[in-house]
Amino acid sequence: MTKAFEENDLVTVRAYCYADEQVSVNVRHFIVSSIAGDGASDYDAAVALSLACAAPYKAVLAEGANYYGVSVQIKRGVDTFAQQWDADNAGAGTVTGDTMPRQASGIITLTTALIGRANRGRIYVPFPSEEDNHAEGYPIQDYVDRLLDIAEVLAEQQVIGSAGNTATLDPVILHRVAQTTTVIDSYVAKGKWATQRRRGSYGRANTLPF
Repeated sequence: MTKAFEENDLVTVRAYCYADEQVSVNVRHFIVSSIAGDGASDYDAAVALSLACAAPYKAVLAEGANYYGVSVQIKRGVDTFAQQWDADNAGAGTVTGDTMPRQASGIITLTTALIGRANRGRIYVPFPSEEDNHAEGYPIQDYVDRLLDIAEVLAEQQVIGSAGNTATLDPVILHRVAQTTTVIDSYVAKGKWATQRRRGSYGRANTLPF
């Protein structure tokens, strides 16, 4: 059942891609900082963010991999509500060429006003193509530039809704033990490949959740 956002809700956004039996999940968190008019709901956010993520993800995925969609989940105090999701914009990657080893990932680093590892985050972007791999083994610059389009959705403030009825979501780093958050204030796409071993051929097969 869809839920209207309330101020200070913790919102978990998950963006899903897949290549054969391996599923990638990029998980980011937001805090609802303000509500205008009648506000907006978790389902509104799933639809809006699924659409916003579709083109940027497809633009970095090998043609043998697929963008699937987005789920959104609200945590309000001690209550966690059911996920809402949207997969209407699912589709194949648009980068020609062979998929790189599936544990290879692009990487976006997220930072806050505070120092220390606990106040930074990362997005491991899945399933790149060999076409975006420089002959010397690092991402070509155009690929790095395309990663920033994903960061603009998952690491910048998002306003969900329309016609004066909106909810404003601020991107944050979640500190899981304390269940506190720190607002993300910048990000950078790295010119290096990272690895996520569980996405590799020896990783456990996964199924899409919706």
